[in-house]
Amino acid sequence: MLMKQNYHKFILGKESPLGFTLFGVVIALAGGRLALFDGFWGGFIPLLVGLTITFSITGIILDTERKRIKEYTSIWFMKFGKWYSLDSYPDILVLRRNRSNGMNMYGTGSTIMTTSTVIFEVSFASPNHLELFLIARKYNEHEAYRLARELEKETGHELVRYNPGKQQPRMKL
Repeated sequence: MLMKQNYHKFILGKESPLGFTLFGVVIALAGGRLALFDGFWGGFIPLLVGLTITFSITGIILDTERKRIKEYTSIWFMKFGKWYSLDSYPDILVLRRNRSNGMNMYGTGSTIMTTSTVIFEVSFASPNHLELFLIARKYNEHEAYRLARELEKETGHELVRYNPGKQQPRMKL
C-alpha cells in the first residue's frame, strides 16, 4: 500500500458493470480474429478498444504530505483524474454496505437468483457527510477500521460515525 513516504495508492478495481467488461472482451476477440484472418490493420482498432475497456481500472492516490487526494482511471498505465484538497473532507467514515448481484432465470420456475455480500467502505466525508470520497472497500470490518485508524493518524482527520446532514456536534468513535 505504501509507495513512498506520505504517498498511498488504493486500487478500487473495475467500476464498470460486468456486462460492459464482457462487451470489451467480445470486441477484443472480434478484433483479434479480424487481425489474424483479415489483415492486421482491420482488426487493430477493435482489438485496442476491447483491451482498453477490459483492463481499465479505477483507484485513489492519497498524498498526505500535500494534503490532497486524486480519484483516477488507469488506462494503459496512464492515470487520468483530478486532485482534490483533503481539507474539503475533514472526517473519515467506515460504512457497512450490502452489495447484491441479481439475475433472473427464466424457465419453468422463473426464479430469481440473488447473491449478497457485506462490504465495509472507508471514505473521507465532507463536513455535512453528504459528499463521500471512497478510499477502499474491505470485506472484513476489522481491516476497514484498522485502515481508517491508520488514515486518521497520518492525515489528522477524525474517524466519526456517519451522520448525514449533521447539525449536532461530531460523534467521535
